[in-house]
Amino acid sequence: MVAESVFAMIDFSPRFQECLYSPTEMSASRQTQGWLAAVALLSSIPVALAFRRYFGSNPLMGPSAQDPFLVLYVLQWGASAWKHLLSGFWNAPFFFPSHNSIAFSDHLLLPSALYGGIRSLGLGPAAAYDFLVVSSFGLTCTAIFLLLKRATRAASFLCALVSIAVVYAPWRWGHLTHLAMLWGPGTPLTLLTFDRLLRRKNTRSAMIFTSTFLITLLSGAYLLCFTLVAMATSAALRLSRPSFRRSMKPKAGLLAATAAVCFVGLGALFFHYRGVQALVQEARPDLEVRSYALKATDWLAPSGMASYARLVPQEWLRSEASLFPGFLLTLGTIAYVAISIGARRTRLLPPPLLARSTILGGLILL
Repeated sequence: MVAESVFAMIDFSPRFQECLYSPTEMSASRQTQGWLAAVALLSSIPVALAFRRYFGSNPLMGPSAQDPFLVLYVLQWGASAWKHLLSGFWNAPFFFPSHNSIAFSDHLLLPSALYGGIRSLGLGPAAAYDFLVVSSFGLTCTAIFLLLKRATRAASFLCALVSIAVVYAPWRWGHLTHLAMLWGPGTPLTLLTFDRLLRRKNTRSAMIFTSTFLITLLSGAYLLCFTLVAMATSAALRLSRPSFRRSMKPKAGLLAATAAVCFVGLGALFFHYRGVQALVQEARPDLEVRSYALKATDWLAPSGMASYARLVPQEWLRSEASLFPGFLLTLGTIAYVAISIGARRTRLLPPPLLARSTILGGLILL
Protein backbone atom coordinates (compact mmCIF):
# COMPACT_ATOMS: atom_id res chain seq x y z
CA MET A 1 0.00 0.00 0.00
CA VAL A 2 1.10 3.57 -0.66
CA ALA A 3 0.94 4.72 2.99
CA GLU A 4 2.86 1.69 4.21
CA SER A 5 5.48 2.10 1.49
CA VAL A 6 6.13 5.69 2.56
CA PHE A 7 6.29 4.56 6.18
CA ALA A 8 8.76 1.82 5.28
CA MET A 9 10.93 4.24 3.27
CA ILE A 10 11.20 6.53 6.28
CA ASP A 11 12.01 3.73 8.72
CA PHE A 12 14.55 2.09 6.42
CA SER A 13 16.36 5.33 5.58
CA PRO A 14 19.96 5.54 6.87
CA ARG A 15 19.31 8.97 8.42
CA PHE A 16 16.38 7.65 10.47
CA GLN A 17 18.27 4.55 11.59
CA GLU A 18 21.38 6.57 12.40
CA CYS A 19 19.33 8.60 14.86
CA LEU A 20 17.55 5.64 16.43
CA TYR A 21 20.33 3.08 16.52
CA SER A 22 24.04 2.86 17.11
CA PRO A 23 26.20 1.22 14.35
CA THR A 24 26.02 -2.18 16.04
CA GLU A 25 22.28 -1.82 16.55
CA MET A 26 21.84 -0.81 12.91
CA SER A 27 23.42 -4.09 11.82
CA ALA A 28 20.94 -5.99 13.96
CA SER A 29 18.03 -3.84 12.77
CA ARG A 30 18.70 -4.71 9.13
CA GLN A 31 18.04 -8.34 9.99
CA THR A 32 14.49 -7.44 11.05
CA GLN A 33 13.51 -5.57 7.87
CA GLY A 34 12.01 -8.70 6.34
CA TRP A 35 9.85 -9.15 9.40
CA LEU A 36 8.92 -5.48 9.31
CA ALA A 37 7.74 -5.71 5.71
CA ALA A 38 5.81 -8.91 6.42
CA VAL A 39 4.10 -7.39 9.46
CA ALA A 40 3.13 -4.21 7.58
CA LEU A 41 1.73 -6.08 4.58
CA LEU A 42 0.06 -9.04 6.23
CA SER A 43 -1.62 -7.01 8.96
CA SER A 44 -3.49 -4.98 6.32
CA ILE A 45 -4.57 -7.33 3.53
CA PRO A 46 -6.47 -9.86 5.69
CA VAL A 47 -8.36 -7.14 7.54
CA ALA A 48 -9.59 -5.77 4.22
CA LEU A 49 -10.82 -9.22 3.21
CA ALA A 50 -12.46 -9.74 6.58
CA PHE A 51 -14.18 -6.37 6.44
CA ARG A 52 -15.61 -7.05 3.03
CA ARG A 53 -16.80 -10.46 4.17
CA TYR A 54 -18.70 -9.10 7.16
CA PHE A 55 -19.70 -5.63 5.96
CA GLY A 56 -19.86 -5.97 2.20
CA SER A 57 -23.27 -4.30 2.06
CA ASN A 58 -22.09 -1.13 3.82
CA PRO A 59 -20.56 1.74 1.82
CA LEU A 60 -18.12 2.31 4.70
CA MET A 61 -16.24 -0.33 6.66
CA GLY A 62 -17.78 -1.15 10.01
CA PRO A 63 -20.83 -2.78 11.56
CA SER A 64 -22.85 0.45 11.26
CA ALA A 65 -22.70 3.59 9.17
CA GLN A 66 -23.61 6.28 11.72
CA ASP A 67 -20.19 7.00 13.21
CA PRO A 68 -18.28 6.38 9.95
CA PHE A 69 -20.41 9.00 8.20
CA LEU A 70 -19.53 11.52 10.93
CA VAL A 71 -15.85 10.61 10.63
CA LEU A 72 -16.07 10.88 6.85
CA TYR A 73 -17.53 14.37 7.18
CA VAL A 74 -14.69 15.42 9.51
CA LEU A 75 -12.15 13.97 7.05
CA GLN A 76 -13.70 15.84 4.13
CA TRP A 77 -13.90 19.07 6.12
CA GLY A 78 -10.30 18.70 7.25
CA ALA A 79 -9.05 17.89 3.75
CA SER A 80 -10.74 21.03 2.48
CA ALA A 81 -9.29 23.11 5.34
CA TRP A 82 -5.75 21.91 4.61
CA LYS A 83 -6.03 23.54 1.19
CA HIS A 84 -6.53 26.86 3.00
CA LEU A 85 -3.82 26.26 5.64
CA LEU A 86 -6.49 25.14 8.15
CA SER A 87 -8.19 28.53 8.10
CA GLY A 88 -11.59 28.13 9.77
CA PHE A 89 -11.03 24.42 10.39
CA TRP A 90 -12.40 24.38 13.93
CA ASN A 91 -15.64 26.13 13.00
CA ALA A 92 -17.36 23.47 10.92
CA PRO A 93 -20.95 24.30 9.85
CA PHE A 94 -22.80 22.25 12.46
CA PHE A 95 -24.05 22.83 16.03
CA PHE A 96 -24.67 26.45 15.04
CA PRO A 97 -24.12 28.93 16.67
CA SER A 98 -21.43 27.09 18.67
CA HIS A 99 -17.80 27.90 17.96
CA ASN A 100 -15.04 25.29 17.69
CA SER A 101 -17.63 22.71 16.67
CA ILE A 102 -14.96 20.25 15.47
CA ALA A 103 -13.81 20.00 19.10
CA PHE A 104 -17.05 18.15 19.92
CA SER A 105 -15.32 15.20 18.26
CA ASP A 106 -11.74 14.20 17.42
CA HIS A 107 -10.02 16.57 14.99
CA LEU A 108 -8.24 13.90 12.83
CA LEU A 109 -5.96 16.50 11.24
CA LEU A 110 -3.34 14.05 9.96
CA PRO A 111 -5.86 11.47 8.67
CA SER A 112 -7.67 14.37 6.97
CA ALA A 113 -4.49 15.36 5.12
CA LEU A 114 -3.95 11.75 4.05
CA TYR A 115 -7.60 11.51 3.04
CA GLY A 116 -7.19 14.54 0.79
CA GLY A 117 -4.10 13.01 -0.80
CA ILE A 118 -5.90 9.72 -1.43
CA ARG A 119 -8.86 11.52 -2.98
CA SER A 120 -6.50 13.39 -5.30
CA LEU A 121 -5.48 9.98 -6.72
CA GLY A 122 -9.02 9.47 -7.97
CA LEU A 123 -10.57 7.34 -5.21
CA GLY A 124 -14.07 8.10 -4.01
CA PRO A 125 -14.97 9.19 -0.45
CA ALA A 126 -15.94 5.71 0.79
CA ALA A 127 -12.89 4.06 -0.80
CA ALA A 128 -10.56 6.68 0.71
CA TYR A 129 -12.12 6.15 4.14
CA ASP A 130 -11.80 2.37 3.80
CA PHE A 131 -8.16 2.77 2.81
CA LEU A 132 -7.45 4.71 6.00
CA VAL A 133 -9.17 2.08 8.14
CA VAL A 134 -7.25 -0.79 6.54
CA SER A 135 -3.91 1.01 6.58
CA SER A 136 -4.39 1.89 10.25
CA PHE A 137 -3.92 -1.79 11.09
CA GLY A 138 -0.73 -2.14 9.09
CA LEU A 139 0.83 1.14 10.21
CA THR A 140 -0.05 0.63 13.87
CA CYS A 141 1.18 -2.96 13.81
CA THR A 142 4.47 -1.90 12.23
CA ALA A 143 4.99 0.86 14.81
CA ILE A 144 4.27 -1.55 17.67
CA PHE A 145 6.76 -4.01 16.19
CA LEU A 146 9.46 -1.33 16.15
CA LEU A 147 8.73 -0.37 19.75
CA LEU A 148 8.74 -3.97 20.98
CA LYS A 149 11.93 -4.80 19.10
CA ARG A 150 13.68 -1.79 20.59
CA ALA A 151 12.29 -2.18 24.12
CA THR A 152 12.63 -5.94 24.58
CA ARG A 153 15.42 -6.95 22.15
CA ALA A 154 13.41 -10.16 21.71
CA ALA A 155 13.46 -12.30 18.58
CA SER A 156 11.74 -10.68 15.60
CA PHE A 157 9.31 -13.58 15.31
CA LEU A 158 8.04 -13.01 18.86
CA CYS A 159 7.80 -9.25 18.35
CA ALA A 160 5.81 -9.83 15.17
CA LEU A 161 3.40 -12.19 16.95
CA VAL A 162 2.82 -9.78 19.82
CA SER A 163 2.37 -6.83 17.44
CA ILE A 164 -0.27 -8.70 15.47
CA ALA A 165 -1.99 -9.86 18.65
CA VAL A 166 -2.18 -6.29 19.97
CA VAL A 167 -3.42 -4.72 16.76
CA TYR A 168 -6.06 -7.44 16.35
CA ALA A 169 -7.19 -7.37 19.98
CA PRO A 170 -10.98 -7.69 20.46
CA TRP A 171 -11.08 -4.17 21.88
CA ARG A 172 -9.98 -2.73 18.53
CA TRP A 173 -12.55 -4.80 16.65
CA GLY A 174 -15.18 -3.25 18.91
CA HIS A 175 -14.15 0.20 17.66
CA LEU A 176 -14.17 -0.37 13.92
CA THR A 177 -16.39 2.66 13.52
CA HIS A 178 -13.97 4.94 15.40
CA LEU A 179 -11.02 5.84 13.21
CA ALA A 180 -9.49 7.98 15.98
CA MET A 181 -9.03 4.83 18.10
CA LEU A 182 -7.74 2.69 15.23
CA TRP A 183 -5.25 5.20 13.87
CA GLY A 184 -2.43 4.60 16.35
CA PRO A 185 1.03 4.48 14.69
CA GLY A 186 2.04 7.74 16.34
CA THR A 187 1.89 6.47 19.93
CA PRO A 188 4.44 3.62 19.63
CA LEU A 189 6.77 5.78 17.53
CA THR A 190 6.56 8.62 20.04
CA LEU A 191 7.37 6.30 22.94
CA LEU A 192 10.22 4.78 20.94
CA THR A 193 11.83 8.11 20.08
CA PHE A 194 11.10 9.55 23.54
CA ASP A 195 13.08 6.73 25.12
CA ARG A 196 15.90 7.37 22.67
CA LEU A 197 15.87 11.08 23.46
CA LEU A 198 16.12 10.46 27.20
CA ARG A 199 19.06 8.13 26.68
CA ARG A 200 20.96 9.97 23.94
CA LYS A 201 20.03 13.60 24.69
CA ASN A 202 21.31 14.90 21.36
CA THR A 203 19.86 17.24 18.75
CA ARG A 204 19.02 14.54 16.20
CA SER A 205 17.11 12.51 18.77
CA ALA A 206 15.22 15.66 19.78
CA MET A 207 14.26 16.42 16.18
CA ILE A 208 13.07 12.89 15.51
CA PHE A 209 11.08 12.82 18.75
CA THR A 210 9.47 16.16 17.94
CA SER A 211 8.44 14.82 14.53
CA THR A 212 6.85 11.66 15.94
CA PHE A 213 5.15 13.66 18.68
CA LEU A 214 3.70 15.92 16.00
CA ILE A 215 2.34 12.83 14.24
CA THR A 216 0.58 11.78 17.43
CA LEU A 217 -0.65 15.31 18.09
CA LEU A 218 -2.18 15.63 14.62
CA SER A 219 -3.61 12.10 14.57
CA GLY A 220 -6.21 12.72 17.26
CA ALA A 221 -6.73 13.74 20.87
CA TYR A 222 -7.92 10.35 22.15
CA LEU A 223 -4.69 8.36 21.85
CA LEU A 224 -2.66 11.48 22.57
CA CYS A 225 -3.94 11.44 26.16
CA PHE A 226 -2.72 7.87 26.66
CA THR A 227 0.60 8.77 25.05
CA LEU A 228 1.15 11.64 27.46
CA VAL A 229 0.46 9.39 30.46
CA ALA A 230 2.95 6.79 29.18
CA MET A 231 5.58 9.48 28.55
CA ALA A 232 5.08 10.97 32.01
CA THR A 233 5.43 7.53 33.60
CA SER A 234 8.61 6.81 31.65
CA ALA A 235 10.12 10.17 32.56
CA ALA A 236 9.20 9.78 36.24
CA LEU A 237 10.85 6.36 36.43
CA ARG A 238 14.04 7.71 34.90
CA LEU A 239 14.09 10.80 37.11
CA SER A 240 13.96 8.55 40.15
CA ARG A 241 17.55 7.50 39.36
CA PRO A 242 20.24 9.87 40.61
CA SER A 243 22.54 8.93 37.72
CA PHE A 244 19.93 10.03 35.18
CA ARG A 245 19.36 13.34 36.95
CA ARG A 246 23.10 14.03 36.86
CA SER A 247 23.28 13.18 33.15
CA MET A 248 20.46 15.64 32.41
CA LYS A 249 22.28 18.73 33.63
CA PRO A 250 24.57 19.22 30.60
CA LYS A 251 21.60 18.76 28.22
CA ALA A 252 18.97 20.62 30.22
CA GLY A 253 18.69 23.36 27.59
CA LEU A 254 18.04 20.92 24.74
CA LEU A 255 15.45 18.97 26.72
CA ALA A 256 13.74 22.17 27.85
CA ALA A 257 13.56 23.49 24.28
CA THR A 258 12.12 20.18 23.06
CA ALA A 259 9.53 20.19 25.84
CA ALA A 260 8.62 23.81 25.03
CA VAL A 261 7.93 22.96 21.38
CA CYS A 262 5.71 20.06 22.42
CA PHE A 263 3.81 22.17 24.95
CA VAL A 264 3.18 24.86 22.35
CA GLY A 265 1.57 22.25 20.11
CA LEU A 266 -0.46 20.86 22.99
CA GLY A 267 -1.61 24.32 24.01
CA ALA A 268 -2.72 25.22 20.50
CA LEU A 269 -4.74 22.00 20.30
CA PHE A 270 -6.36 21.88 23.73
CA PHE A 271 -7.26 25.57 23.64
CA HIS A 272 -10.13 24.63 21.34
CA TYR A 273 -11.21 21.61 23.39
CA ARG A 274 -11.11 23.57 26.62
CA GLY A 275 -13.32 26.24 25.07
CA VAL A 276 -15.96 23.67 24.11
CA GLN A 277 -15.84 22.09 27.56
CA ALA A 278 -16.39 25.47 29.22
CA LEU A 279 -19.25 26.20 26.82
CA VAL A 280 -21.12 22.94 27.35
CA GLN A 281 -20.43 22.39 31.07
CA GLU A 282 -22.28 19.10 31.08
CA ALA A 283 -21.44 15.64 32.40
CA ARG A 284 -22.64 12.22 31.35
CA PRO A 285 -25.76 11.10 33.22
CA ASP A 286 -25.29 8.34 35.80
CA LEU A 287 -27.26 5.84 33.72
CA GLU A 288 -24.94 6.33 30.75
CA VAL A 289 -21.84 6.10 32.95
CA ARG A 290 -23.06 2.80 34.42
CA SER A 291 -23.88 1.37 31.00
CA TYR A 292 -20.32 2.00 29.76
CA ALA A 293 -18.56 1.21 33.05
CA LEU A 294 -16.13 -1.69 33.21
CA LYS A 295 -17.47 -5.04 34.36
CA ALA A 296 -15.49 -8.06 35.52
CA THR A 297 -16.84 -10.15 32.64
CA ASP A 298 -15.47 -7.67 30.09
CA TRP A 299 -12.00 -9.15 30.60
CA LEU A 300 -13.34 -12.45 29.24
CA ALA A 301 -15.54 -10.97 26.52
CA PRO A 302 -14.28 -11.40 22.93
CA SER A 303 -15.40 -9.41 19.95
CA GLY A 304 -18.79 -10.41 18.59
CA MET A 305 -17.05 -11.00 15.24
CA ALA A 306 -14.82 -13.73 16.72
CA SER A 307 -15.70 -17.29 15.78
CA TYR A 308 -15.55 -18.34 19.43
CA ALA A 309 -17.90 -15.55 20.63
CA ARG A 310 -20.77 -18.04 20.68
CA LEU A 311 -18.95 -19.99 23.42
CA VAL A 312 -19.47 -17.23 26.01
CA PRO A 313 -22.80 -15.99 27.46
CA GLN A 314 -24.31 -13.51 25.07
CA GLU A 315 -24.90 -10.93 27.80
CA TRP A 316 -21.13 -10.61 28.05
CA LEU A 317 -20.93 -9.26 24.51
CA ARG A 318 -21.48 -5.58 25.20
CA SER A 319 -20.79 -2.76 22.77
CA GLU A 320 -17.21 -1.45 23.00
CA ALA A 321 -16.44 -3.63 26.05
CA SER A 322 -14.46 -6.55 24.59
CA LEU A 323 -11.34 -6.58 26.77
CA PHE A 324 -10.34 -10.22 26.30
CA PRO A 325 -6.77 -9.93 24.94
CA GLY A 326 -7.22 -12.89 22.59
CA PHE A 327 -5.85 -16.42 22.59
CA LEU A 328 -2.77 -15.50 20.56
CA LEU A 329 -1.61 -12.85 23.03
CA THR A 330 -2.50 -14.96 26.09
CA LEU A 331 -0.80 -18.13 24.89
CA GLY A 332 2.09 -16.18 23.39
CA THR A 333 2.76 -14.47 26.71
CA ILE A 334 2.79 -17.80 28.53
CA ALA A 335 5.10 -19.31 25.92
CA TYR A 336 7.48 -16.34 26.02
CA VAL A 337 7.69 -16.49 29.81
CA ALA A 338 8.43 -20.21 29.62
CA ILE A 339 11.15 -19.67 27.02
CA SER A 340 12.67 -16.84 29.04
CA ILE A 341 12.79 -18.96 32.18
CA GLY A 342 14.20 -21.99 30.39
CA ALA A 343 16.88 -20.21 28.40
CA ARG A 344 17.36 -16.49 28.91
CA ARG A 345 19.61 -16.10 25.89
CA THR A 346 17.61 -18.26 23.49
CA ARG A 347 16.80 -16.49 20.21
CA LEU A 348 14.48 -18.05 17.67
CA LEU A 349 16.07 -18.51 14.26
CA PRO A 350 14.05 -16.46 11.73
CA PRO A 351 12.89 -18.60 8.77
CA PRO A 352 12.99 -17.28 5.18
CA LEU A 353 10.69 -14.41 4.33
CA LEU A 354 8.27 -16.69 2.45
CA ALA A 355 7.89 -18.92 5.48
CA ARG A 356 7.49 -15.87 7.73
CA SER A 357 4.73 -14.51 5.56
CA THR A 358 2.96 -17.86 5.47
CA ILE A 359 3.06 -18.26 9.25
CA LEU A 360 1.98 -14.70 10.04
CA GLY A 361 -0.71 -14.70 7.36
CA GLY A 362 -2.15 -17.98 8.67
CA LEU A 363 -2.27 -16.66 12.22
CA ILE A 364 -3.99 -13.46 11.12
CA LEU A 365 -6.59 -15.30 9.06
CA LEU A 366 -7.45 -17.47 12.06
